[in-house]
Amino acid sequence: MYTEVPIRNAIPAEGYAHVDYVPVIQLIHPFPIDSIVHNPKDDTITVTFRGGVNPYTSQKLDFELVETYSVNESFVFGCGEFEWGTHLSLYGYQDVTVMDDIAYLSLWHDDRTTQEHMPCTYPDVIIHSRGVVPAKLFHAALDRSFFPKLPQNNPMQTDH
Repeated sequence: MYTEVPIRNAIPAEGYAHVDYVPVIQLIHPFPIDSIVHNPKDDTITVTFRGGVNPYTSQKLDFELVETYSVNESFVFGCGEFEWGTHLSLYGYQDVTVMDDIAYLSLWHDDRTTQEHMPCTYPDVIIHSRGVVPAKLFHAALDRSFFPKLPQNNPMQTDH
């Protein structure tokens, strides 16, 4: 079964952290996110996760999960198991930003690798990842000197 510890201790992919500005009205999202709805009354987002074909494994997954996240809450949306560890893709909801009269969700986006193998069982990986990356690390994650280097021979490590 999952614990939050492997996710919390996962090492960020060097040079990858950035903010995705996703139009509030956008209809296409990365697997397994089916939709993201902004709730302006309390400034939360409701994310519907739905199974499909996992791009890491080509395995067909059948599940549905609806979660609501507050500002500064993070969650895993992508997970893939490899010889060198488990790859995780995370979002952290920051706020809604208006640019050129278009409303965008500001989503901190980072990829991480666990230091030990962790199974990617959906929807458990999503449920147990809520808030495991503290908001104060969102911005620190953009500065990779804050974190240790990834293990050698890790294909998720980049030299940006």
